[in-house]
Amino acid sequence: MSVHTAATDEWVGTCARALKGEDTTSIMRIVGDDTLLMLCLADGHGGVAAAQHCNACVLSYLAEEVAIHGSSGKSLQAACARVFARLHSEVTASCGTSGTTLTIVIINEVQGELTCANVGDSSALLVAPDGHMLISTDHRLEACAEERARVTAQGAFLAQAKMADGTPGGPIRVWPGGLAVARTIGDADCTQVISAEPALSTVPIPPCGVVVLCSDGCWDALSPEKVAKIVTKVAERVTTKQVAERVVAKAIKARGLRDDTTCVVAVVGDTSGRPPSRRMSALGFFRNKSSTSGSEESFSPSTSPAMSRWT
Repeated sequence: MSVHTAATDEWVGTCARALKGEDTTSIMRIVGDDTLLMLCLADGHGGVAAAQHCNACVLSYLAEEVAIHGSSGKSLQAACARVFARLHSEVTASCGTSGTTLTIVIINEVQGELTCANVGDSSALLVAPDGHMLISTDHRLEACAEERARVTAQGAFLAQAKMADGTPGGPIRVWPGGLAVARTIGDADCTQVISAEPALSTVPIPPCGVVVLCSDGCWDALSPEKVAKIVTKVAERVTTKQVAERVVAKAIKARGLRDDTTCVVAVVGDTSGRPPSRRMSALGFFRNKSSTSGSEESFSPSTSPAMSRWT
């Protein structure tokens, strides 16, 4: 098995605009019995230490797990759960009170599977000719009823923060701690409510598609439908890096640079024997224009006729 860690990959493009400098990304390709492309995005809070530690270690830890336990979807899910727990222990012991979201996407090109693990709100979107679907879980308390139930069952309470004039404002937060997301890595000062157990999913890779992984600087400005529309509009004409740049530019135009804003774009699917290329058109992506014209609806594995193998 060979492991290659790089800032770029022929099928991956990234773009980041920093405000606080707390977003980090990394890419690793593992070549063995299976070929894996692994993507990482961590969005820190309370400082960058937690995000930097996760970014530096997580993909190497996963490579160790793959060497021992294999790379099926089930094995990768179990590996991610163990690695997230390991990172949480390390971060809380050595990175002060900082914390971070963490989203991992693992593309198994041989078995045709895509596995995602995440804590927090750095979401991953899979875009295919038929539509799009989120493959991560948004753990923001305001958006996730399961998380609200979990933290209140532990004795915490939910409320907005008080603004300068004493009135409540902003997103729902958990107290004590004041976090808008309580499923994270780190946050050693909020151990009562923090969980580092990731949401896990494995789906078949579509015949051709694009994974879009963004920090909340993008998602706070753009809906999944809007991001999917951006991808489908330009996919045949530009590189993955240019698609990532377009998503970030649209997010900043919509909302301004109010947070670190990061996007990672990766091509998935059958390359039909073509050599690696940065152009998504090498996959014939969206060659049939009629399949995407005017559609912004998301699909699900059970309802998309053309994606019936997504079960």
